[in-house]
Amino acid sequence: MKQWILVLFILVLHSSACFGQQKKTDSLAQIHSPHSSNPQNGETKIQLQQQLLLGKQQQLEIVSQQQQKLILEQQKKELADKEKLLLELRVQKKQSELEQGRKTQAQVLLSNQLEARYNATVKDKQINNQQAEIGYNKRWNLFLVILFVIVAVFAAIAYYSQRKTKQLNAMISAQHDELEQMGMVKDTILGVVSHDMRTPVNTLISFTELIKEGDISAEKLGIYLDQINLTLNHTSALMNNLLNWAASQMQGFKPIIEKVDAAAVASNIIQSFSDRALVKKITLTHQVEAGTVVMADANMVDLVLRNLVSNALKYTWANGHIVMKAVTTPESVILSVSDTGMGMNDENITRFNSITMLPAESTTGTAREKGTGLGLLLCKTFTRLMNGKITVQKNKEGPGCSFELLLPGVKV
Repeated sequence: MKQWILVLFILVLHSSACFGQQKKTDSLAQIHSPHSSNPQNGETKIQLQQQLLLGKQQQLEIVSQQQQKLILEQQKKELADKEKLLLELRVQKKQSELEQGRKTQAQVLLSNQLEARYNATVKDKQINNQQAEIGYNKRWNLFLVILFVIVAVFAAIAYYSQRKTKQLNAMISAQHDELEQMGMVKDTILGVVSHDMRTPVNTLISFTELIKEGDISAEKLGIYLDQINLTLNHTSALMNNLLNWAASQMQGFKPIIEKVDAAAVASNIIQSFSDRALVKKITLTHQVEAGTVVMADANMVDLVLRNLVSNALKYTWANGHIVMKAVTTPESVILSVSDTGMGMNDENITRFNSITMLPAESTTGTAREKGTGLGLLLCKTFTRLMNGKITVQKNKEGPGCSFELLLPGVKV
């Protein structure tokens, strides 16, 4: 548009210049027209015309040059404008690209932000779900733990109740058995007392009546005195056992556990029964080494061993042997009384080795000595009170039997 305006401006200038030159030519022609008939004037006119033409040509050339310059300048200007426009376009394009890149980056950033927000929202939701699940699991686990504890408590209560019930039932059953055994023992003791206590009394009454009558010889008197002595010895032993057993059954009766020299006890027992062994021609010895010590009640140990030795003397034949021994282990001492006598049958051995506290079946000794079975009962009672154990067994070699009394030893 600007180019067309410039071309029209140049044409207008050219037209105005031609129009002014034409006016000058016409005015000169009018001035020189009166002399046109002159040939010289004609040449002059021709020259003038030529000059005019030459001037026009020069003017035209000048105008043309000016036009070319104007066109060239216009072209340069247009070229500069184009370059400027191109530069502006490039700048605009660059700006557009930058703006587009910025918008793209902004969109990408916004998209990333939205995606990050979405991911954060999803993650928060997952975390919330996980936390909710964890909380639910915790509550469920707590409920299970509480339920388990409750069940365990009830199970423990039921178990301990059942166990306690079993213990109570066992205790009641043991007490019932013990009461039955005590009843049987008491019945046996009453029977023994009513029989064995009545016999020596009747014997003494008869003997005193014979003495009153005076009709008794010295020989018969000696025989009666021997029988009375034997009866009184038996009665004395019976009374001692009864009194000791009665003391063991009294409430508050407790053994005094202390160090007891087993060798000294064995020596005293051998010495006290030496006369009786001599009468029956029985060898009575002990092989308890000096320094053998047990943790027990001294009186109970003495009474148990005395009853065992007395029993052995009662049921051993003449020329027999009775030996007391001791075997020491790291935790206990075994005191034994072995004889070569009549021994015990299997039924009595089983009864004695059982946990029951029934009196053993009594039999007559080798010299027709009487027995009650209370001595062995007393041995079992006192051994149990001293936390020991007593058993009997037949001798592996030869006749007779062996009683073994196990008691706690002294811990080093």
